[in-house]
Amino acid sequence: MPAVSSSRPSPTPAPLEPRFHTTLDDFVTAISIAPDGRGVAAATASGAVVAVSADGKTSRELARHEGGALAVAWGPRALASGGQDARVVLRDLATDVPRSISTEASWVEHLAWSPSGEELAIAAGRVVDVVDPRGAARSRLREHGSTVAAVAWSPRDSVLACASYGGLRLFDPSTGALVRHLPWKGSLLSLAWSPDAKVIACASQDCSVHFWRLPGGQDSEMQGFPMKPTAIAWDGASRLLATGGDKVICVWRFEPPGPEGRAPHQLEGHDAMVTSLAFHPRRGLLASGAHDGVVMLWDVVSERAIATVRLEDQIVRVAWWPDGSGVVASTSAGELAFIDAPVVSVSTARRRGSA
Repeated sequence: MPAVSSSRPSPTPAPLEPRFHTTLDDFVTAISIAPDGRGVAAATASGAVVAVSADGKTSRELARHEGGALAVAWGPRALASGGQDARVVLRDLATDVPRSISTEASWVEHLAWSPSGEELAIAAGRVVDVVDPRGAARSRLREHGSTVAAVAWSPRDSVLACASYGGLRLFDPSTGALVRHLPWKGSLLSLAWSPDAKVIACASQDCSVHFWRLPGGQDSEMQGFPMKPTAIAWDGASRLLATGGDKVICVWRFEPPGPEGRAPHQLEGHDAMVTSLAFHPRRGLLASGAHDGVVMLWDVVSERAIATVRLEDQIVRVAWWPDGSGVVASTSAGELAFIDAPVVSVSTARRRGSA
């Protein structure tokens, strides 16, 4: 475990009940929330892709992938899903008409919409295709030495980052040209751009978190995690990076001089390994989910857990609603739950913590 700064004892967080929850037919492999907040889409191991309304009252199957659905991405113009059948299904949100795209690989594991919603990255094996919301091809990105483990668009421009064995590759999706290779000797498992597009952080197979500063490309790493820290998340101000890899969450501070040579702060409260992390879009709140089905909400200013929810099985993903009103959590038992954010300001939580 990385060396950590000391933290004060935390009071018992308030227990919460989900505002609503529904159970789907199998393990939830991925979720995506509509940009306008109309609902959440979930992919399941049975192959079903289901959209659930924001109030939890209605649900609808939008696609089905033979062998299992692995990815789902809700864009402003279309909802995309992919799975073990090597297909991507694009459902036009205006016409409700689905289109099917076949890929060269045996499965489609990762999907990501560009910030504008006009381009979709499809990672299938060693190839990443970029298409428009109607499925028309834009480019093909081939220069990967192994299966692509993660894709993410730069928040500020049209660069697409792809992680695999041997490092990060940055592409111009309009041409498919490789614009930069950021080498790393091992396998990268996930990646997250900072919102200001100045840092890319990646979880690594060797139980470390590696990051590069742009545009210079200087690299550093955080070592000593007992497990692979695949759960990583940036706060909206690009000052904090939260990492999993244990039942303790590490929060690294990127304001000058940066995390190098400084111990992270630790958030203690989970009794099982943290599997997913997500920062509130605007407030100093962090949501975490763990292997034992517990979701916790943290005030990162006072470094205290302020609420906890217990679901039935391992938390697969936590994600904030676009307006920050609450958290969606999915589980390996097929449960999908919407949890309202506590009505507690960060400043109030800080005063209470210092009393």
